[in-house]
Amino acid sequence: MQWTTSKIYRMSDITNAILKKMAAKIIVDVSASAFVFLKGEKMLSLETCVYLAERNGRYIVLGVGQAPTGPESGIRVDLFDPKPLEIRTIQRSECLEAFMKYANQVLFSRKSHIKPRIYFRNAESLSSLLMGYQWVILRSAAETAGALTVEFVDYEYSKTDKWERPLWQHCQLRGRPAVFHFVSVEILNN
Repeated sequence: MQWTTSKIYRMSDITNAILKKMAAKIIVDVSASAFVFLKGEKMLSLETCVYLAERNGRYIVLGVGQAPTGPESGIRVDLFDPKPLEIRTIQRSECLEAFMKYANQVLFSRKSHIKPRIYFRNAESLSSLLMGYQWVILRSAAETAGALTVEFVDYEYSKTDKWERPLWQHCQLRGRPAVFHFVSVEILNN
């Protein structure tokens, strides 16, 4: 009796491949003053700032991209301002993560969904502010906010005919668990 071998796929590999095909694509146009999030027909433009308030020794998010509507104004944190923060106990990267989580919550009305594939365009515009670390910082914030994959679409592609091919031919997908449950960012409206 002779045995033949064939490639055996684990169920999780097949499931992740299917979920990657079904994952929503979010394109983020990056600039220091505002991020524009595009998901199908939905568009969300947010000024790159968050408003924080201190409660019981911890900072909470009052507003993202716009001033809070309640009586409490909070402290404005501009995400890409070169000046040092007034608050010493929080990092701008934490504020950027809250910013990205909020955008995900607005674009996806459900609490549970397939993690999106996020494509950043024009990340190079932040290189002077982030000293060349813009890809690392944006990737970290997007992954923390719940991205399945994070890719950067180079500005040079828009100047060539390579854009005539579909976007997914320019980007490689990386394997991560594909189902995501939101950890919500609470926006307090007093």
